[in-house]
Amino acid sequence: MAPEDVYNRTKNMLKISTDHGAYALGTGNSVQEYVPDENYFAMIQAVHDFR
Repeated sequence: MAPEDVYNRTKNMLKISTDHGAYALGTGNSVQEYVPDENYFAMIQAVHDFR
């Protein structure tokens, strides 16, 4: 999945969740080694842009 896809999916999930209550977004405990850094940063950026 490309960083743009992660960004768009994250923003979409945040929008859906705020329409129906709340949504907890996070890594669970840690970012797995196989997750590309740019995808993790795309998720974080989407959260910041959504605020």
